[in-house]
Amino acid sequence: MALRTKAVSVWVAVQEDGAVITGHCDCMAGVSEVCSHVAATLFYIAKAADMKTSCTSKPSQWNKPQKRKPQTAHAEASSINFKRPKHPLLDNTPPKMPKTAATGPSLTTKTQQPMATASQRETFHNMIRDSGAKPALLSLVKGFNDSYIPSVVALNMPSPLCQLFRTEYMQLSHHDLTQKCEEEASRLSFSTEQVAALEKTTRLQTKSNTWFQYRAGRITASNFKTAVRTNPDNPSISLIKRICYPNAYKFSTTATRWGCQHESTAISSYKEVQLKSHDRLTVEESGFHIHKEHSFLGASPDALVTCKCCGEGLLEVKGPMCVKDKSILSEADQRQFCLELREQTLQLKQSHPYYFQVQAHLACTGRKYCDFVVWRGVGKTTQELHIERIYPDVAFLSPHVARAKTLFQKCIMLELLGKYYTVASAQH
Repeated sequence: MALRTKAVSVWVAVQEDGAVITGHCDCMAGVSEVCSHVAATLFYIAKAADMKTSCTSKPSQWNKPQKRKPQTAHAEASSINFKRPKHPLLDNTPPKMPKTAATGPSLTTKTQQPMATASQRETFHNMIRDSGAKPALLSLVKGFNDSYIPSVVALNMPSPLCQLFRTEYMQLSHHDLTQKCEEEASRLSFSTEQVAALEKTTRLQTKSNTWFQYRAGRITASNFKTAVRTNPDNPSISLIKRICYPNAYKFSTTATRWGCQHESTAISSYKEVQLKSHDRLTVEESGFHIHKEHSFLGASPDALVTCKCCGEGLLEVKGPMCVKDKSILSEADQRQFCLELREQTLQLKQSHPYYFQVQAHLACTGRKYCDFVVWRGVGKTTQELHIERIYPDVAFLSPHVARAKTLFQKCIMLELLGKYYTVASAQH
């Protein structure tokens, strides 16, 4: 678009889960609802949803020019020619003939190709469907596009908990709001198919909008210990905010960034070691798992592990910065460190938040074991690797799940529906 050309006006309508309903633009092609301006707007919205734009990064809101009436008239999409402006066919001029004389048909003469029949088109569509790829073309072909519908949409997933909020609930008394919470809590259930679909949809984790949406309002494995230790009658407001608004209250320190930066290296090192002693080992990405019976619990393990000899398990990797320049064993006597020396063996402390996290992972996924890994290295070079296999501990988990349920019903639901705690803290 030239600098002096008037900007077009674009609008799009989308559902709350991100599914596009329709769009429109006042350019000549906008009547077909699929012009490049609409597409660019959708890309911008998707990117903006993952970022918070400051007011200084936006165009000036106080010196806007006066609006002018649109000068571009709409045209039928079928009558618009999208070829190059200087293409000879636009003005019906015959193609230039070669300067030298030649016998036989001209090389520049184009022959009219017959249109493919319905049978030929169907055969072609079947061939590309069976090619093993997933071509975008078939998403536009009736009869082939069912598999392109996002599973979250196709299965009619329950809405994210963050959508339970209603402005009118903020005016309710504690008793009335609690009753509303009980009504809503009775409807928070997921089928096995929905749980599986959500996990596959959110395997990009922090790069997935859906991952953030469905984590909001749920007690995740990383918050599990803090959640079961807080007093439901006087809960930690910072914990409530972190659970209900994870995108706004992201926790990031030098130590956590260090661990995230080296996570892929640690997983590769784990896989390299385990392949030597396990049959047909696979390590794949994991999405967000919601507990099938207790949908207020969720977990996002680092990876899903499967092998012929041990079955289905999980992987949780830690790269603590405190062992960056010293051995893992040398930190075992430190009170804050996750490992301790027990019976001459390094083991994860059962009082540590990581043990609570691993047990929550196992409960939400239903898998047999979790390999807990502590990695130490420099750059992409592994110096030391601690691998510990942890199994579900039902006796440990049961009372803690009960405490988490109490916190969810008495506190988190109040915040989700009526912002009970954040409004109260703001008033004080």
